Amino acid sequence: HKPFVFGVSALISGNKNYELLIDAFAAEFKNSPDVILKINTQSTWNKNVVLKRIKKHTLKNVDINMAPLSWKDYVEKHM
Repeated sequence: HKPFVFGVSALISGNKNYELLIDAFAAEFKNSPDVILKINTQSTWNKNVVLKRIKKHTLKNVDINMAPLSWKDYVEKHM
C-alpha cells in the first residue's frame, strides 16, 4: 500500500552514514508522496548534519524522531 515506508532506527554517528542514506533517498525518490523515509534516533549528537542534508534536498517526505520510543510507540510508528 502507499506510501511505502523506509525506516531506520539507529544512533546518529559518523559510522552510520546518514548523509549517504539521505542523498540516495533524495536521488531515487525526491519528494514522491508514495515513499517516506522515517528516521528514529535517541541521539541528538550531530543532528544538524542530518537536518542540513534533508534541507539541502528540500525533502518533505522524511520524518525524523529524536525522542525515545516505547516498544508500542516504535511498532505504531514503524509498522
